[in-house]
Amino acid sequence: MKLLPFNFERIDQQKVIVTNIGGFNHVMKRDDLELLLTEPASIPASLRDELVSKLFLTEVPDYPAKKLALASAFGRKLIADLQFRPVFMFVPTLRCDHTCSYCQVARAPIDQPEFDMSEKDLKQAVSRMASISPPPYSIEIQGGEPLLRFDLIRKLYQLCEEQISDSQFSLVIATSLSLVNSEIIEWARDRKVTFSMSLDGTAKVHDRHRILASDSSHARAIAGAKLIIQELGPERLGFVTTITKEALSDPQGLIDAYTELGGAHMFVRPLSPYGFARKKGMGSYTLKEYFVFYRELLSLLKKRWEAGYEVTEHSLGVHVKRLQKPDYNGYADLKSPSGYGLNTILFNYDGRIFGSDEARMLQRVHPEIDFSLGAVSDPELNISNLSGAIIEGGINLDKPGCSTCAYQPFCGADPLQNISLFGEPVGHKAQSPFCEYHKTMFTIAVEYLYGSETDRQFIQELAR
Repeated sequence: MKLLPFNFERIDQQKVIVTNIGGFNHVMKRDDLELLLTEPASIPASLRDELVSKLFLTEVPDYPAKKLALASAFGRKLIADLQFRPVFMFVPTLRCDHTCSYCQVARAPIDQPEFDMSEKDLKQAVSRMASISPPPYSIEIQGGEPLLRFDLIRKLYQLCEEQISDSQFSLVIATSLSLVNSEIIEWARDRKVTFSMSLDGTAKVHDRHRILASDSSHARAIAGAKLIIQELGPERLGFVTTITKEALSDPQGLIDAYTELGGAHMFVRPLSPYGFARKKGMGSYTLKEYFVFYRELLSLLKKRWEAGYEVTEHSLGVHVKRLQKPDYNGYADLKSPSGYGLNTILFNYDGRIFGSDEARMLQRVHPEIDFSLGAVSDPELNISNLSGAIIEGGINLDKPGCSTCAYQPFCGADPLQNISLFGEPVGHKAQSPFCEYHKTMFTIAVEYLYGSETDRQFIQELAR
């Protein structure tokens, strides 16, 4: 018997996961791994057959053919990650009615209209979108607080109707919901429009960092959410939760906050090192502290699921999907090459184009550096030396710390975060919060996938 190339990672004292570039993985006992490395012909027959089928091991005469099969599996996975299916983001305004302490984009004050997109740039942006890729189009409205310029959102939809068949695009508005009213609801009712809101936990937790001078941000968000659910339906509202230090001690409070709105369908994430969050420091808690909270949250969600309730947690769900189906590429962070320019094209309020939301965040922090791909008025995108370095930094196959990692075939790279933290696109993987976060998430996913039958059923439900 002969080994094909693979990496491995310890899951606990007894188990390890082995993976290869084709996207196959298997969890085995540590003793079996040692036997595989030293005497592969002596491993148990059932395990040997499994490893042969997943291209970890082969009979010596079959080695050349199995190498080609492994290369072919890698090629299929790479082609899937290279597919150009961008979400087109529009930023109608950078102004915001909130002053959130962890704001990632360094919003503009509400009384400064110079941070609004012009109608001319909006028209050109829609035309550029249509020239960059064919339909259908997934469009996401970001801010600031985009509902401050609801007129521009309506204009964008109108322009899309005029230039694109109304069945060929959909709109997601990322908003605090503080400005949602009956006029907006009625406009959205018969259009392909959904809303995405941030819900960080109980009123105390949510209002601690999401600061609205005139009212409770939480109260306004809940009122807006209930209005959308009542008038448009629960399927028209999505949720994102950013975990702050105050939320770490109360995972049940987070579940209760979601239950108030009809269920526990979450997308939970730690703080990101961008904008004001970077200036104030991610060090308000460590990722080790975050994962103590997160594991407890999963335990509580499992109890809720066992009691017969539906639950989802999409951040773990995408890691599960990636492990089970390596060519799943619906999440930009878990792609190599990264999602920069492939998963996102962003039209900023000032008419500039960016290859990701994180790139426009860095632009606000480093105005002396041009992170853009040019302007909407330019005849073609501008791939600068910096953009090329970001693209190259988003390939994890050959990067120190990635090339030997068992999770490399399922993971991605974040060259923008590396620039934010280390000053260059490759970064230091041993000190990278991106690596620490995703390696731990993959490990948690493996623990459930290869745990008890109840664990496996729960994680499959969670990842729906």
